Amino acid sequence: MSHARRTIREAVVTALSGAGIVAAGRVHDHPYNPRTAFPSLVIEDVGANFSDGNVTEAQSVMALGTQVDIERRYRFAVIVEVQQSTQAARERDDLCAEVEAALDAAFNADDIPGVKHVHPIAYQAADDNSGEKPIRRGLQVFEALYITPLGAPSTFL
Repeated sequence: MSHARRTIREAVVTALSGAGIVAAGRVHDHPYNPRTAFPSLVIEDVGANFSDGNVTEAQSVMALGTQVDIERRYRFAVIVEVQQSTQAARERDDLCAEVEAALDAAFNADDIPGVKHVHPIAYQAADDNSGEKPIRRGLQVFEALYITPLGAPSTFL
């Protein structure tokens, strides 16, 4: 059984990989995937690795008579990575804007299945000064609202 979170995360990776954005060919769904070309995007659950803290998914019970559903607010991060340069902040911010627009377009086209809405909720700029060429990061946190029946976390309602 695949959890709905996995389905959503994989749909986000597919949507960003197919979007007409500058990093579309370099979308990684694991922060430890080797990255040798930039700019690139990393998709991960909030609370894992680079996106420290916070809850990955808030859950609320919605009991209506004998039916019990779970409202879920899944939080995932899209980490934009660009190499340091005199224009790095501009490139990072422009790519963050492209990511937000691409996710909105994917949601409106029903390319992120089962999701009632997806929207940005936080942003954090960060630098990684290790390595030969330092990396500038923009960590965007998005929240996807979806509902599943109690006991069936792979079934969207």
